[in-house]
Amino acid sequence: MKILIAFLVTLIISCQNFESTKIVENQNNEITEKEIYDVINFILIEMKKNDSLENHQGKYIVDKTSEPFFLTINPNSKKKLKKYFTDSDFNFMENQLKESKNFKLEQNKIIRKTIISKETLDNLIDNNSPQRRDEFIISYEKKFGKYYYDEFSLPLFSVDKKTVLIEIKSFLGGGRLIILKKKNQKWESTIVSIWT
Repeated sequence: MKILIAFLVTLIISCQNFESTKIVENQNNEITEKEIYDVINFILIEMKKNDSLENHQGKYIVDKTSEPFFLTINPNSKKKLKKYFTDSDFNFMENQLKESKNFKLEQNKIIRKTIISKETLDNLIDNNSPQRRDEFIISYEKKFGKYYYDEFSLPLFSVDKKTVLIEIKSFLGGGRLIILKKKNQKWESTIVSIWT
């Protein structure tokens, strides 16, 4: 009987240790708000170099992140991204999108740019107008001047958090898909695609 009790106690302790390990494992795979802001602010610092070279007037960033077109709307793009991400990474990214859809940026956590409301921008669009784009630009410039904005997708992390996919769309149309790789605790960026 003592042997049976000792065996059951050992089994219970083993099961509890297994559950604790799973919780820690899950916590390590969660993407934190800090990690999201670290990536966005890294990109904003990178953009500063180009902004000054091109005399870019991008003053604003949209407050809600979007879904990355390259991953969610264009099914062929996964093939192009296979050299950066595994199938497990893609599944992990899909979960991130579900959990953080329309992640809202906070001004006090963003550097260099002023947050502009997605809702305000949407209200400047007359969807019934045949001149929708031109009228939007006129309405936008009346409200915000000739300072333009960028819209970021939610940064999507690989399972090991060493690779990130992020898209940036421009006010004037077009955008770019960027892959970040962490090397020696620092991000390095590669523009994978540009569209106009």
